[in-house]
Amino acid sequence: MTVDLLKLKSNPRAPRHGKPEEIGWSTLPSDELTVAPDVVASATGHLVVVHEADSVGRPATMNRKFLHRSVLFLGSEILLRTKKVKVGQRRQTLFRLGERRADALFCGRDCRNTDFMFGNCVGEMRVFQNSSFLLSLITLCSSYKFFIYTPTLGHSHVNFMGKIADLLVDAGHYVVVLIPIHDPDVHSNGTTKAHRVIRFEGHTLDKTLWRSVQFKGGKQFDPNAEIMSKNDLKIMYTVYHYVCKDLINDDALIESLRAEKFDVGITEKHDYCEVGLFETLGIKTTIITSAVPFYYKMQEIVGLQHSPFIEPSIFTSFSDEMTYMERLRNIMRFHMYRYFIDDKNIAARQSIFREKFGADFPGFKDLEYRTTAIIFVNSLEMLEFARPISHKIIYMGGLGLAKPKALTGKFLEISQSAKKGVVLLSLGSIVKSTDMPHQTKLAFLEAIARFPEYNFIWKYDNPEDEILKNHSNLYATKWVPQVDVLANSKTKAFLTHCGLNSVTESVFFGKPILALPIFADQPHNAAFVQKRKVGYYIKKGNLTAESIEDAFRAVLGDGKTKTIYTQNAERMRDMIKERPFTSEQLVLRWTEYVAKFGALPEMNIYTREMQWYQTYMLDIYGPILLTIIVLIASILATIRKIVRVVLSLFESKAKKD
Repeated sequence: MTVDLLKLKSNPRAPRHGKPEEIGWSTLPSDELTVAPDVVASATGHLVVVHEADSVGRPATMNRKFLHRSVLFLGSEILLRTKKVKVGQRRQTLFRLGERRADALFCGRDCRNTDFMFGNCVGEMRVFQNSSFLLSLITLCSSYKFFIYTPTLGHSHVNFMGKIADLLVDAGHYVVVLIPIHDPDVHSNGTTKAHRVIRFEGHTLDKTLWRSVQFKGGKQFDPNAEIMSKNDLKIMYTVYHYVCKDLINDDALIESLRAEKFDVGITEKHDYCEVGLFETLGIKTTIITSAVPFYYKMQEIVGLQHSPFIEPSIFTSFSDEMTYMERLRNIMRFHMYRYFIDDKNIAARQSIFREKFGADFPGFKDLEYRTTAIIFVNSLEMLEFARPISHKIIYMGGLGLAKPKALTGKFLEISQSAKKGVVLLSLGSIVKSTDMPHQTKLAFLEAIARFPEYNFIWKYDNPEDEILKNHSNLYATKWVPQVDVLANSKTKAFLTHCGLNSVTESVFFGKPILALPIFADQPHNAAFVQKRKVGYYIKKGNLTAESIEDAFRAVLGDGKTKTIYTQNAERMRDMIKERPFTSEQLVLRWTEYVAKFGALPEMNIYTREMQWYQTYMLDIYGPILLTIIVLIASILATIRKIVRVVLSLFESKAKKD
C-alpha cells in the first residue's frame, strides 16, 4: 500500500476553518511512513503525524530512546484500505504513551478538555482498515525527558518536588527522579507517577549522622536555640559532600542516567552537587526550585544583587522594615553565609568533580549562570516580602494543593459539636509536639481550657499521653486531614510552626494563622505573616498560658465579628483565587517552554558578567568622589594661601606702624 502525503508547515496551529497551507506532495509506501521532526504530514483520510525515526528508519515510537519526541495527531475522517485485521487487535496495537488535555475540534463542534492519546506509531494505524473515524484535530505539542534531583531534606521538600514530577507525567512527559538519601527518616518518594525513581544511599558516612542535628533532637524548643545553628549546617554540608562523592563515583548509575539524554534537569537549590551532576550527564538546561521562600542564592544565580538592607535573611525573624541594629545583624549574617559557608562548600563540591573528571571541569558558579533557565519559588508574591526579581524568577506557591474533601468520622463530629468553631494545632512533620517542655504543654492546656466554646484539634504524636486527659474541648490525634480541616467553614484559626506549605494552605482557605515558628525559615515566614496581618506571631521564648491566651483572643476575637486577621486572610484567599494563572499552569507552561528553547540567555541580567566594582558603580562614583575631594582640597588649599597672604600683609603693615 502507498499513501499520499501532504506536507505542511512546521507546527501549524489547529485551524477551526479551512485547511493548513500546503507546501508540497510526496508518495511513500506505508512501511516508510516516517517524517522528519517538526514536519507534519497529512495522509489520505487526513491522518496527521509528527515523529522521529532511529538510525535504521523504524518509527521512533518503537524505539525507547526517542520515545519522548514522538507525537501523533489525528485529523477528520480516516479511510485506510488494507487487509482485514481483527477488531480486537486495535487497542492492543495502539502504543499508548500517555494522556494530555487539549482544546479540540470534534465532529464540527468545539469540545474543550478532550482527552487524547499521543505518540502512537503511524504504522500501527493500518489496524483501522476499511473503517471511517471522526477524530479531533488538535494543536501540536511535544513530549520531553526531565531529570529531577530530589535530596531528602524533609518530607515537605520531597513532596514538593514530587508534585512537579507528577504534573509533568500527567502532561505526557518522561520523568526520572533521583533521590539521594540525606535524612534517613524521609521514606517518601514524593511522586507516584514518575517513570523511574532511584533512591541513592551513600556508603562512606554513617547514615544516621543527619539525626544528630539540633532540630531533630527536641532542642528546638529552647528559647536560646539558634534558628539554624552553625553546627547543624556543618553536619548537613558534611552529609551533602560525602553522599555527592559516593554518587559521582557510582559509574554504573552515572552511565545509565547519561544514556537517557535528558532535555532538562530540575533541582531544589540547597547544595551544589547537582550543578556538577547535570554537567556530567550532559544536561545543558536546568530549572531551579525552592520549597522555601525566596533567598539570596537565587538572586546571585540570575545576576541580581542581594540587598540586605531591605531583604531580611531567610534565617532571621526580621521584617523588611528593619531597625538600624537589625540591618547591621542582617548584613553580617548574609556575609557569614555567603562567604564562610557557600563559597567554602562550592569549592569542596567542585573538588569532587575535578578529582573525578579532571582539573578543567567547569566552575560551578559559571555553570549555574549559563544553564539556569528559570527559578520556581514555592511562595506567593502577594504574601512574601516584596523585592527586586528577574524575569527568570516565577512564583508558584500552592502547587499541587490537594482538593479538600468533606470531613467524615471523628473530625466531622468535632466540627459539628463546636459551638463557635474549631482551632487546628499542628507543628509539622519534623517538629514533634511531644518534644515540648512539660511546662509549655501545661501552658497550652491551660489556655485551651479558657475557650470552652471552641474545639481544638492537636496533631500530637502520642494521643494517649496522660497530660492530655480530662480536657473536654481538646482532641489529640496522630494524623490530621489538614487541607480538609482548613477548608471547613467551622475552622476559625490555625496554630502552625509556619512551614511554608502550612502557611500557604492556611491563607489559601482564608484561615488566620497563630504563628509559632521553631527553626530554619519558619521565623522568616512568620515575619511576613505578621507583616501582612494574616496572623499573630507568638515568640517561642514567651510561651505562657497568658501569652497563648492573648494570641487566641487576638485571632478569634469575640466570635461574632471578624478580626483584622480573619479579614486579611480572607482577602488573601480571594487574591489567590483571582490570579491570572494557576501554579500548575505556570509550572507546566514555563517548563515546556524551557525544554523547547533552552536556558534562555536572552533573559540573563548583565550584572553577572560585570566586576564587583562595576556592579556597585564604584568605577563611576569613585572618580566623581575623588574629583570632589580633590576640588574641595584645592579650594581649601587656595583659601589657606589667601588667608596666609592677607595675614602677612596685616603683619607687615603692623610692623611699619
